[in-house]
Amino acid sequence: IKGGWGWRLSLGLAGIPALLLTLGAILVVDTPNSLIERGRTEEGKAVLKKIRGTDNVEPEFLELVEASRIAQEVKHPFRNLRKRKNRPQLVISVALQVNIPAIHRHQCDHVLCASVIQHIGIQE
Repeated sequence: IKGGWGWRLSLGLAGIPALLLTLGAILVVDTPNSLIERGRTEEGKAVLKKIRGTDNVEPEFLELVEASRIAQEVKHPFRNLRKRKNRPQLVISVALQVNIPAIHRHQCDHVLCASVIQHIGIQE
């Protein structure tokens, strides 16, 4: 693009999705689950009734309240990721994100992969 407008155009076009996301965040109402999580149960129930289009939402509402109660009982969720029982899933998910370019280039070192799998306890 002549006149040095290329970077301006590219920057301006990149702002369009950000603007749409901002407008969406302003216009979209809170979910019943998020309201219940923040202790606003009556508002959560009202939104649930509006979404479902019926006043008979009591069973689903009680499930949401119970799920919220159980979720609040979990202390230190990120510490739980480091426990041995969760280690294989954590290592594999991180390794996949780190090694995606290598996987696409077919350069996976099978000996290294096998030793990692054995070390985290998937295979003995």
